[in-house]
Amino acid sequence: MGRWVSVSQESLRHILARWNVPIVEDEPPRFGWLSTWIKGYPEPHEIRCHVFLRSGNLRPRIVLQSTDYPLAVEQRHGITLDRVKQIAAGAGHS
Repeated sequence: MGRWVSVSQESLRHILARWNVPIVEDEPPRFGWLSTWIKGYPEPHEIRCHVFLRSGNLRPRIVLQSTDYPLAVEQRHGITLDRVKQIAAGAGHS
């Protein structure tokens, strides 16, 4: 399941222009705002992130800004298998 990030119109043009081309390693990330609520986490309000483009038809990598938002904390420090199971169960997966 994909996640949505809100980006500026300029960033969207930049991303779309590079969607199907090889991405150079030093391609700078684009700024965005996390726009998708993930069950098991608080509703995101003003959660800043960076959008890293990737080659090979891979979706962009989203890295949340370092905050105390639980998903950002888990992204930085890792997540336990029990927590993954808890999130999956909350989303209706067994």
